[in-house]
Parts: sequence; C-alpha cells; structure tokens
Amino acid sequence: MDKEVILQIFSGGFDETPATFEAIMQKLEPVVSRIKVSKVYMGMSVEKDLYARIRDFLYKNDVEFYCWLPVFAELDALKEGKPLIDFHGKDKTAYELAEREDFTFYCPNHPENLLNVLQVFEDHYASIGFTGVFLDKIRYASFANGLNNVLTCFCPFCQIKYRAAGFDPQTLAQAINELPHKQTPFGAIAYHMGRYTFDDDRWNTFFRLKNEFITDVLRGICLYFSDKKYKISLDVFAPFVSYFVGQDIPALSTFVDSVKPMMYRVTNAPAGLPFELEAILQESTSNESQREAFYKLLGFDATQPVFDLDFTVRELEYLVKQSAAPIYPGVEFNRAQIAPVTPSYIEETIKAYAQTGVKGFVMSWNLLNAPQENIDQVIRLFS
Repeated sequence: MDKEVILQIFSGGFDETPATFEAIMQKLEPVVSRIKVSKVYMGMSVEKDLYARIRDFLYKNDVEFYCWLPVFAELDALKEGKPLIDFHGKDKTAYELAEREDFTFYCPNHPENLLNVLQVFEDHYASIGFTGVFLDKIRYASFANGLNNVLTCFCPFCQIKYRAAGFDPQTLAQAINELPHKQTPFGAIAYHMGRYTFDDDRWNTFFRLKNEFITDVLRGICLYFSDKKYKISLDVFAPFVSYFVGQDIPALSTFVDSVKPMMYRVTNAPAGLPFELEAILQESTSNESQREAFYKLLGFDATQPVFDLDFTVRELEYLVKQSAAPIYPGVEFNRAQIAPVTPSYIEETIKAYAQTGVKGFVMSWNLLNAPQENIDQVIRLFS
C-alpha cells in the first residue's frame, strides 16, 4: 500500500518510570527494518537520555522524530494549570481513565496556561533535537467529562473575549434551561462537512467562538514552534465531535504540516468514536426519539456491529477536501480492554480509509501495547 506509516509511542507519564530503551527497541526496530516508517511520535516522559537514544536510531534510519506534547491537559505534574470554569463558576473535574491519561482540561485563554506548555517544552524537550512536535489535547473538554464541562469556559479571561466578540455569555442561562426540550443535542438542525447548525443563535455563537478561541491560541503556539524550525502535527477529534470541543480542523490545518484525526472505531474511551458518540447522547438527550433524530442528522447507521465504517469514511473525505495540510488518520493497533483491536479490524479500517485520499496512517496510540499479530498485520499491509 502506497501510504506513509507513522508510529505512536507512549513512553510513560510525566511522573512515572518511563519505558526502557530496550523495551521500546524490541518493538520499534523490527517494524522500522521491515517497512518504511516516515515518523515516530513519542511522549510523554521527561527522560532526556531515552529520547536521545531513540533519536539516534531513528535518524540513522531516515525517520523523523516528533515530541508528543499535551497542551491544555496533563501538565499538572510539571506545571499547575488554570482549570476550565463552568457556567456556574465551578472548576471542572476530569474523566478518570485507568490508562494513565489525565483528562482535566485547562482554560485555553488563560495566559498562564499558554506559558506553561512552552516552558515545559523548553525545560524538558528543546535540547533533544526533535524534528517536530505532535500537539495533543488542543481542545476543550468533551461530553466524556459531562455536559457542564462542555459548557465552558467562563473564567474572567474568557468572559472578556466573549464580550469583545459582541456576545454576552449570560444570555446562555435560558438556553441551557431549554436544552432538555430540544429534539437533538443543543437543537442541532443540520450537520455538513464537520459543522453543526443549531436552531438557536446563542448556541451557534457559543460554539463558533469556542472554535475561534482554540484556533487563535493554537496559531500563536504553532508560530512559536515554526519559528524554531520544528514541523508541527496536530491530534484532533473526528469532525462530528471536534466542533463541540473547539477544533475547527480546516482552520487549524492552515498553520501546521499535518493533521491526525483520531478515527478509532472500537475504542471505548475518550477519543474513541463509539465512546464519544455515546457521551454526546447520554449528556444531551433523554429519550430514544432524540437519539434517532441525531443519528439521522449525522447520517449514521447505529445498527452496525462495529462503528459505522461508511460514516467514518465520509468524515475523512470531508477532512481531505477541507484541510490545507495532509491528513493522517489515527487507527488503533494497540490492544487493551478498552480497545479490542484485531488484525481483521486493522485491515478493514485501513483499506477503507485509504480510498479517501489520506496521505498515510498513524498507528495508534501506543506501539508498546500492540500485540505481535497486530504489528504483523500492519507490516503485511504496508510492505
């Protein structure tokens, strides 16, 4: 298959004992020796010697090396962030996942949070010599964290930005009270190429501004890295979720080198397509007719045994047409209780996605947890 292959490696959390060089090489070297791997995204431990040794191996094999860096979450072990504030003035809590990821999100408009991520990079990664940065958690919280986490942020910095855009956030009070009576989440009446239209202009304005806020902040962050000659890739949600969390993917694509939409069809955890769809429905609908109306709006077939492949292919086709940067969908090849990935699933998904015009694939989200039969399937498909 004439598509690029990118590998993603989770080397451990910021405050954990990192994976060893030997453990990584045991998985990495056989893949690099058998198929052409164009890039490796690796994070998030801060063990500089580990990165340096992996860097030397990759550069000898003409493989680019990217620092996997979270932006608006997970940094608390190194820098305390300023949290999202909901409509009632309360700090928001995390979604708890046993896979060692922290889903407590920070306010994207708070200047201290912007400084934190840049300082973390300078303190722990800038001296390593990466080819680029792979920016993760570039969003607001999703429905996985609960409806009140979606209704953020209303800290003083955000209130100023809302009003500067001509929007009084207090007008949302009545709109929030009306949500249980809507026929679809937030009264969505149309979905086209990754964008929703709502029956209430308050929601149209609110979500548009959330997307604009993330775009504005990311533009500055990306300018910082591009000025230092780093290539930039972004980790984003599938389009039907991304608009709710502030990710205007076509806009974001204009100042980066590549985009990885997480198109995980069997992952029952944040970013997994079935998980995020169910979270939207659980948090914003109360009966079956509302669910059916949302499925119809999306053009989604809920009767499929595995998340609707035709729908997912259409989502990728939207992105390929709209994105200014190449699209590399993330496909699971690790296996865990929350991700029962098989070789047949990998083959079906990659072959379908390959027809959409994507540039390649990010084999996600952790090479170290991929069973050998899944690795062998990837090698077979791309050799």
